[in-house]
Amino acid sequence: MEITRHETKGYKELLVPYTLFKQEQPKGLVIVLPGLGYTAQAPLLHYTTGIYINRGFDVLQVNYRYSSPDYDHFDQSELIKALNFDIHTVINTLLENESYEDYYLIGKSLGTIAVSSLLKMETFSQAKTVWMTPLLHKDDVRAAMLNHHAEGLCFIGSEDPYYQEERFNQLKHNAALSSFCFPEADHSLELKKDTQGSIKILSDIMDQINSF
Repeated sequence: MEITRHETKGYKELLVPYTLFKQEQPKGLVIVLPGLGYTAQAPLLHYTTGIYINRGFDVLQVNYRYSSPDYDHFDQSELIKALNFDIHTVINTLLENESYEDYYLIGKSLGTIAVSSLLKMETFSQAKTVWMTPLLHKDDVRAAMLNHHAEGLCFIGSEDPYYQEERFNQLKHNAALSSFCFPEADHSLELKKDTQGSIKILSDIMDQINSF
């Protein structure tokens, strides 16, 4: 396996770093889209990346840096505009020279906005999805989760500030999407003052992804 790190010019010419884990004969491409402060090196995404690498997939981690001072003056609307511009730029750059039959889109928090945007592309019309702590208050995220009919997984905690019970329950209308809510877990899918319990949640999520 080859690991390469790149940067490309994104929104307003700001550099967007990304990492590609490249197999000799990949089974498909997994695109990892982290949160605003939850990077691809944090536990949920780090171990998910490992699962797919071990299964023989190429993995693309888009390591946008929206917590850096370059983006301090962006309001939420412009930040989302930058996110969508950047991910499409990175992915189009990669797919200029690569072709895959199977795709998995994995988003954490802010990254779930990116997933909902990518699902509008014909390339990803059959992509499987993993939604970690999705921003359920965003109508485009909720609509993508309800209407995308390839297999998917959703993980969220009941103490996540973006958890909305009514909207979460609506996800059950999509038979292709398996949704899991962890009682008392926060936006990092961890339990306050319960390290062992947090590790158990992480293990349960990895078991689901491994089976997926």
